[in-house]
Amino acid sequence: AGPAPALVVREHSLVLIQGGAVVDSYKLQSNERVVDSTVVYFTLQKALPNHVMIFERRVFVAACTSVADKRGEDTQGNGRLLFFGLDYGLFHEIQPTIEEESVQKSMDVDAKAGTENEDNEHIDRMIFSVDKVEEESNSATLKVTTSKIVVESTTTNATTPSLPNAAINVLPAVVSEAASRDTFLKAITPKLSLLWTGPGPASVVKQLGEFLLSTVGATVFVYKIIPATLELEQVSFFFAQFYITSVSVVKNYVVLADMFHSVQLLFWRSADFSLNLISKDYDNRVYLSTAFMMDGSKLGIVSADDEGNLQILQENTRKLESIKGTRLLCLSDFHLGSDASLLLPHDVLSAEQVKKAVITQPMDNRPPPPPPRTRKGSSFPLQLFGTRFNKMSSVRTSLLVGTMDGALGQLIPLDERMYKRLLLLQQIMTMLVPSPLFLNQRDYRLFKSTKFRMFKKKGVLDGCVLWRYNSLHPQLQEELASIVGVTSYTIKENLHEIESLGRYF
Repeated sequence: AGPAPALVVREHSLVLIQGGAVVDSYKLQSNERVVDSTVVYFTLQKALPNHVMIFERRVFVAACTSVADKRGEDTQGNGRLLFFGLDYGLFHEIQPTIEEESVQKSMDVDAKAGTENEDNEHIDRMIFSVDKVEEESNSATLKVTTSKIVVESTTTNATTPSLPNAAINVLPAVVSEAASRDTFLKAITPKLSLLWTGPGPASVVKQLGEFLLSTVGATVFVYKIIPATLELEQVSFFFAQFYITSVSVVKNYVVLADMFHSVQLLFWRSADFSLNLISKDYDNRVYLSTAFMMDGSKLGIVSADDEGNLQILQENTRKLESIKGTRLLCLSDFHLGSDASLLLPHDVLSAEQVKKAVITQPMDNRPPPPPPRTRKGSSFPLQLFGTRFNKMSSVRTSLLVGTMDGALGQLIPLDERMYKRLLLLQQIMTMLVPSPLFLNQRDYRLFKSTKFRMFKKKGVLDGCVLWRYNSLHPQLQEELASIVGVTSYTIKENLHEIESLGRYF
């Protein structure tokens, strides 16, 4: 019998990258791995004399970890919640090396011996930074213009005859411009400093206003930062039903995706530090990811299950089937065909261009400039070369959808008028335009599940069908547009508007 097989120990690190290069890292414990991480911004309040209060906005990094045992399985109860601060390398203490310490000790001994006996031969080493140094002696004259020099001077006792033509031994270490730049970049390099560790194993970490939210199994914890010590303090918790797989936060609203008990909508009240359940979905499904989607004053919840379906849920207290707002209603559903593991929200750029400040002159009687030109059948302005779109006034949110098989898509909200026009076009194209391999595209996009459901909501357009309109024959395009009641130019402008709003990040 041979020896026992060696155990595999994995070591992971949390890496900080700047400009494509690793600038700092934090080494985790053995078999510990990072599950989720996020960048948070907290406002710290400091008190100054004379009752003056200042507010400082600082950036931190939060990461949750779990520990896998020797057999590769997750160990229950092991893991941490890590809270890091970001500092510059200039503020980190640089520990002297052994060689530097020995040189410093020798310099101290030489200086002490020189004060006791000035006639003994000694060597003075000085490192200093000057703009211009001009030193005159009996033997030679030294003129150096540099930023950092090393001077070595040798003196003799009174009995030794002086050499009038002896020169001072100077070893200048001229620092080049590249070395100065490297020194400056090292001083401003961001560094990770561990400030606090919490219980785990945490699975999700998010920022909730001026608080930090993390999940451990089926429990949600809310932490508050202490400005004096820069540590976190637990102020609230909430128990979900089984296991939390995804968390999304918008202002004070929190949506939780449970492994077997669908979606729950919570509301955070900072006055009494409480998480309150508003409504939930009563269909027990396995949801992999969730995200909020905003369309003006409307707020929807997009959820993706393990059967390749997307659902848009909304809380509406005015409808009877919502049971006084305690039940989330399904507005629309869509079958992707693969499991969506990522729903990344992104603001849709506003159709209004950035307005520049116009300085009016008192004697200027010219009329105001005309409004931006628009295309026929569209409210989207003409995109001239160099046009900048407004990112701050956006009231809509799109979702970047990533699936487990590598597909990438985008979910964008539309106007009611444009949606009805393109919906009618999609229905006509499904019936008249032959599909690849004569497959039924309309039936494929319907909600599919092993569990029985009475209704199937529609409401999501299929971009794969609509974008085939641009590749059709111009005569067929005119015929389809005439059935819809518009021109082919109007339909192309609508498709162009959707493409323009979704391609800017």
